[in-house]
Amino acid sequence: MIAAAAVTTPASVFAQSLAMRDLSVDDYKSVVRNFSANLSHTSVSAASGMGGLLGLQLGFITGRTLTPDINNRVQELDPSAKRSYLPHMTVLGVLSLPLGFSVESTFLPKIGTSDFKYNSFSLAAKWAPTDLFEGSPLHLSAKAHAQKSVVEYDYDVSGVRTAHKYDSMVTGVAGYIGYDVAPMIEPYLGFGLVTGTGDLKVNGSPNVFSDPTFQANQKASATVSSPVYLFGVEFKMGTIRLGFEYSRQFNVDRYTGKFALVPF
Repeated sequence: MIAAAAVTTPASVFAQSLAMRDLSVDDYKSVVRNFSANLSHTSVSAASGMGGLLGLQLGFITGRTLTPDINNRVQELDPSAKRSYLPHMTVLGVLSLPLGFSVESTFLPKIGTSDFKYNSFSLAAKWAPTDLFEGSPLHLSAKAHAQKSVVEYDYDVSGVRTAHKYDSMVTGVAGYIGYDVAPMIEPYLGFGLVTGTGDLKVNGSPNVFSDPTFQANQKASATVSSPVYLFGVEFKMGTIRLGFEYSRQFNVDRYTGKFALVPF
């Protein structure tokens, strides 16, 4: 979900803005928390389902996640550098099924250059039991989700060109409540739990890590967990869906928007 940077920033510049060195175990866990917050599935959808026997939604999601811990690690190496947020961007598909069930997926094929590459894929299953009560303005739902992402980037560490490959898996569950304040507007709240695992492999400088085990293996791994709180609003205007969502997870803030079409 970091791909938007490739559109607005030269890949080599963005890769260098992620430059970090002498990461301890605690440092690395803080980096995994920031990445996991950004690389967690969302469809920016309200608590209600799409209704009907079958439905399809296709769209585009983009936003940014504040990354204070990554920014601190980057500035330890270069006080003039800045990586205070990570952007995210992906394609969304939602298939609505009978009895209030739906399946969500986001996907982005590998994009980038030799300095920076990124790809992601996620799946989610949602059940909205209140969809069985036609005309109810109150909506309840539950969702389980998982997202796999790979970020590859190269930059100079102590004058040595160093390749990095970060593998991320973020899973979670959440419950949602929404209410139709108008026929086309549904604000919603959500609460859940997320777990993120981040594996970083490097090839080049031995100075990326300060931990002896990480340094000897030239790789690091950490698993972190967090509650997630979110609120948003979805506008349902005929075949068009617009959504805006704020979430708080791993002690960082994420802001995401959606534009989607409902062909049937």
